[in-house]
Amino acid sequence: MTFEIQEVGPLKEVRAGRIIAEAEYIKDKLDVGALDILGKAQAGIASAAELNALSNAASALIPFERRFRQPTARELILLHLSIASEQGSVSSAEIEDCLEIAGQKLDPRAYALALANAILDRKPFPIGNAAVAASAAYATLRANGFEVDLTRIEEDLPGACAGASDGKKDDRRWLEIAESAVRAIGSKLVKAESLIAQHNSIALEPAPGPSFSYQYLTLQDLIWINSEATGRTNSYEFDALEECAFFLYGYGESKDWAKQAGQFVASTLLYRPFGDGNRRTALIGLLSFLTVNGFEFEIPDPDAWLDQIAQRKVHPTKAVKAIVKSQSAPQSNNVREVALDLIHAYYGH
Repeated sequence: MTFEIQEVGPLKEVRAGRIIAEAEYIKDKLDVGALDILGKAQAGIASAAELNALSNAASALIPFERRFRQPTARELILLHLSIASEQGSVSSAEIEDCLEIAGQKLDPRAYALALANAILDRKPFPIGNAAVAASAAYATLRANGFEVDLTRIEEDLPGACAGASDGKKDDRRWLEIAESAVRAIGSKLVKAESLIAQHNSIALEPAPGPSFSYQYLTLQDLIWINSEATGRTNSYEFDALEECAFFLYGYGESKDWAKQAGQFVASTLLYRPFGDGNRRTALIGLLSFLTVNGFEFEIPDPDAWLDQIAQRKVHPTKAVKAIVKSQSAPQSNNVREVALDLIHAYYGH
């Protein structure tokens, strides 16, 4: 049973099953109006507005300690993107179903296990489901203050989740925690599923800035590029834009230019941080990064190339490497001058 919830904000990724589970948890505290909506929701006839009202009522009554951090669909997709050598076709519907199944659980340990089992059962990814499942379970537990043995997770997932003990909450982003798990257990799970194991050598904490000789684009550069490429000032979501820029920097020593550039393009196409012009920003941002760092490239059909990445028909890292022909001393290190020339060349203004 799936409801389309159109409102923006925190509710946009909440599934009907989660709302019903929360309401049932504090059913004896709901007023008559909320109970009526709960009955409709259980019967599958509640409207989106009614579901939102029920969720608000339940959230106000559920003790704070019962709420916990959970991944979103896009975080699971990006987790898979960061570890899979071959992307193939990913089922967004199956990912949402996995989250809905797990969303019935109100305890972080039960949620972590339910999510991992759902990923293993439904296999929403063409490859790497075991690695995603184990990493997702680990990240959910650590993000909610539970200590868990990574070795046990890969050997006995139910036992590891059930035996997770209270500990210090990991305040990093959920995706960062999950990727740290990949680096820790990747030598077994990742290799077993033909996933890249190079994450094992990357530092766990993100660097505060680039520690190599490459020149990077700032948030202000990306906002400027978007404005110039579209011919107007567009609204943007700061958190999403910051995350896209962060992917360009990478973790630890920023030496893997192709991976970082590919993740920047893929995340910009996925997150769509700007109200308009995300494809143009992704392309011009990438080509500007390549140009100011001396890379020579050839991209005959930019739209088709972007489509290949957006539709996950090619891994972003491979896509970037495919268009780069050579590297030499850069002709200019002025990002905005370079970007303006590229905008004129590709978009004619």
